[in-house]
Amino acid sequence: MRQQKLAAGDREIDLLLRFVAAKMRRNVPNFVVVRYDRNGDLDTSFAIGGKLQVDFAGLEDRAENVALQSDGKIVAGGLATARAAAYGLIRATP
Repeated sequence: MRQQKLAAGDREIDLLLRFVAAKMRRNVPNFVVVRYDRNGDLDTSFAIGGKLQVDFAGLEDRAENVALQSDGKIVAGGLATARAAAYGLIRATP
């Protein structure tokens, strides 16, 4: 599972050495936030199988930035397209 085909995005490492990335998956026009464990495998305790996908309005969405809050929550932002391009923001509980 380490060979995920993900476009460039932003990433963070939490205090438990888990790697969190905000990406756009190829052929999936949604926000995608993934979390890997310290071994580089998807952290299946996060979201569904280690991946969180968010579709804002059925069109192209692209997570471009990610940050970790001090309480461990993941904040991601980027392009969220509805009728026009806008900025989308999500906060996920790990």
